Amino acid sequence: MGHIVVPVSDDVEALRFYRDVLGFRLRDSMSMPGEFVGNEPGTKVWLRFLGINPRHHSLAFLPMPNPSKCVHIMLEVDKLDDVGRALERVRKHRAPLSATLGRHMNDEMVSFYVRSPAGFDIEFGTEGLQVDDSRWVARESTAVSYWGHQFGG
Repeated sequence: MGHIVVPVSDDVEALRFYRDVLGFRLRDSMSMPGEFVGNEPGTKVWLRFLGINPRHHSLAFLPMPNPSKCVHIMLEVDKLDDVGRALERVRKHRAPLSATLGRHMNDEMVSFYVRSPAGFDIEFGTEGLQVDDSRWVARESTAVSYWGHQFGG
Protein backbone atom coordinates (compact mmCIF):
# COMPACT_ATOMS: atom_id res chain seq x y z
CA MET A 1 0.00 0.00 0.00
CA GLY A 2 1.41 3.37 -0.98
CA HIS A 3 -1.16 6.00 -0.07
CA ILE A 4 -4.84 6.92 -0.10
CA VAL A 5 -6.51 10.12 -1.28
CA VAL A 6 -9.86 10.87 0.36
CA PRO A 7 -12.46 13.58 -0.20
CA VAL A 8 -13.27 15.89 2.71
CA SER A 9 -16.02 18.41 3.26
CA ASP A 10 -13.90 20.75 5.44
CA ASP A 11 -10.22 20.82 4.52
CA VAL A 12 -9.25 23.14 7.40
CA GLU A 13 -10.73 20.73 9.95
CA ALA A 14 -9.25 17.74 8.12
CA LEU A 15 -5.76 19.28 8.24
CA ARG A 16 -6.16 20.04 11.95
CA PHE A 17 -7.33 16.48 12.66
CA TYR A 18 -4.69 14.59 10.69
CA ARG A 19 -1.81 16.89 11.65
CA ASP A 20 -2.61 17.90 15.23
CA VAL A 21 -4.58 14.89 16.50
CA LEU A 22 -3.01 11.96 14.59
CA GLY A 23 0.49 13.42 14.15
CA PHE A 24 0.79 13.39 10.35
CA ARG A 25 3.24 15.90 8.87
CA LEU A 26 2.24 18.21 6.03
CA ARG A 27 4.66 17.38 3.24
CA ASP A 28 3.24 19.35 0.30
CA SER A 29 0.20 21.24 -0.93
CA MET A 30 -1.03 21.53 -4.51
CA SER A 31 -3.18 24.44 -5.64
CA MET A 32 -5.95 23.35 -7.99
CA PRO A 33 -8.68 25.27 -9.84
CA GLY A 34 -11.94 25.13 -7.92
CA GLU A 35 -13.85 24.00 -11.00
CA PHE A 36 -11.85 20.72 -10.82
CA VAL A 37 -14.04 19.77 -7.84
CA GLY A 38 -17.24 21.48 -8.97
CA ASN A 39 -16.67 24.91 -7.40
CA GLU A 40 -17.10 28.28 -9.12
CA PRO A 41 -14.57 29.22 -11.83
CA GLY A 42 -11.80 31.41 -10.47
CA THR A 43 -11.76 29.74 -7.05
CA LYS A 44 -8.95 27.60 -5.70
CA VAL A 45 -8.79 24.41 -3.62
CA TRP A 46 -5.80 22.75 -1.98
CA LEU A 47 -4.82 19.12 -2.32
CA ARG A 48 -2.84 18.36 0.87
CA PHE A 49 -0.23 15.58 1.12
CA LEU A 50 0.64 14.23 4.57
CA GLY A 51 3.15 11.67 5.79
CA ILE A 52 3.64 9.65 8.93
CA ASN A 53 6.71 7.65 7.87
CA PRO A 54 9.53 8.12 5.32
CA ARG A 55 7.14 7.82 2.32
CA HIS A 56 6.52 11.27 0.85
CA HIS A 57 2.84 10.87 1.70
CA SER A 58 0.60 8.13 3.04
CA LEU A 59 -2.54 10.27 2.97
CA ALA A 60 -3.82 13.10 0.84
CA PHE A 61 -7.14 14.90 0.81
CA LEU A 62 -9.03 17.60 -1.01
CA PRO A 63 -12.43 19.23 -0.53
CA MET A 64 -14.69 17.63 -3.10
CA PRO A 65 -17.89 15.64 -3.32
CA ASN A 66 -17.25 11.98 -4.13
CA PRO A 67 -19.91 9.25 -4.00
CA SER A 68 -17.34 6.46 -3.57
CA LYS A 69 -15.81 8.26 -0.53
CA CYS A 70 -12.36 7.57 -1.99
CA VAL A 71 -10.50 9.49 -4.72
CA HIS A 72 -7.83 6.83 -5.22
CA ILE A 73 -5.57 4.34 -3.53
CA MET A 74 -1.97 3.91 -4.61
CA LEU A 75 -0.24 0.55 -4.83
CA GLU A 76 3.55 0.77 -4.94
CA VAL A 77 5.77 -1.94 -6.41
CA ASP A 78 9.54 -2.32 -6.42
CA LYS A 79 10.33 -2.21 -10.13
CA LEU A 80 9.37 -0.20 -13.18
CA ASP A 81 8.94 -3.46 -15.11
CA ASP A 82 6.15 -4.43 -12.67
CA VAL A 83 4.37 -1.18 -13.52
CA GLY A 84 4.76 -1.87 -17.24
CA ARG A 85 3.41 -5.40 -16.91
CA ALA A 86 0.41 -4.16 -14.90
CA LEU A 87 -0.30 -1.53 -17.56
CA GLU A 88 -0.19 -4.25 -20.24
CA ARG A 89 -2.73 -6.30 -18.23
CA VAL A 90 -4.99 -3.25 -17.87
CA ARG A 91 -4.95 -2.76 -21.65
CA LYS A 92 -5.34 -6.48 -22.41
CA HIS A 93 -8.46 -6.69 -20.24
CA ARG A 94 -9.78 -3.33 -21.49
CA ALA A 95 -10.03 -1.87 -17.99
CA PRO A 96 -10.79 1.87 -18.06
CA LEU A 97 -7.50 3.78 -17.89
CA SER A 98 -7.97 7.00 -15.89
CA ALA A 99 -4.50 8.46 -16.53
CA THR A 100 -1.59 7.48 -18.72
CA LEU A 101 1.86 6.62 -17.45
CA GLY A 102 3.68 9.62 -15.96
CA ARG A 103 5.96 10.91 -13.19
CA HIS A 104 4.47 13.04 -10.40
CA MET A 105 6.31 16.18 -9.35
CA ASN A 106 5.77 16.00 -5.61
CA ASP A 107 6.63 12.37 -4.80
CA GLU A 108 8.41 11.52 -8.09
CA MET A 109 6.25 8.37 -8.48
CA VAL A 110 6.15 6.79 -11.94
CA SER A 111 2.59 5.51 -12.24
CA PHE A 112 -0.67 5.14 -14.13
CA TYR A 113 -4.30 5.20 -12.94
CA VAL A 114 -7.07 2.70 -13.65
CA ARG A 115 -10.74 2.91 -12.61
CA SER A 116 -11.80 0.24 -10.10
CA PRO A 117 -15.20 -1.48 -10.18
CA ALA A 118 -16.08 0.47 -6.99
CA GLY A 119 -15.79 3.78 -8.88
CA PHE A 120 -12.52 5.11 -7.47
CA ASP A 121 -9.10 5.03 -9.12
CA ILE A 122 -6.18 2.72 -8.42
CA GLU A 123 -2.78 4.34 -8.95
CA PHE A 124 -0.11 1.73 -9.67
CA GLY A 125 3.51 2.87 -9.52
CA THR A 126 7.11 2.75 -8.37
CA GLU A 127 10.10 4.92 -7.36
CA GLY A 128 8.26 7.00 -4.76
CA LEU A 129 10.25 9.63 -2.89
CA GLN A 130 11.44 8.94 0.66
CA VAL A 131 11.55 11.95 3.03
CA ASP A 132 13.96 12.81 5.84
CA ASP A 133 11.81 14.90 8.21
CA SER A 134 14.86 16.58 9.75
CA ARG A 135 15.57 18.27 6.39
CA TRP A 136 12.21 18.33 4.57
CA VAL A 137 10.48 21.64 3.91
CA ALA A 138 6.83 21.48 2.79
CA ARG A 139 6.31 22.87 -0.72
CA GLU A 140 3.45 24.30 -2.73
CA SER A 141 2.94 23.41 -6.37
CA THR A 142 0.46 23.77 -9.19
CA ALA A 143 1.70 21.05 -11.55
CA VAL A 144 0.71 17.40 -11.16
CA SER A 145 3.48 15.77 -13.17
CA TYR A 146 6.84 16.28 -14.85
CA TRP A 147 5.53 14.27 -17.81
CA GLY A 148 2.60 12.03 -18.70
CA HIS A 149 -0.46 11.44 -16.50
CA GLN A 150 -2.89 12.57 -19.17
CA PHE A 151 -6.12 12.21 -17.19
CA GLY A 152 -9.03 10.73 -19.04
CA GLY A 153 -6.78 7.96 -20.43
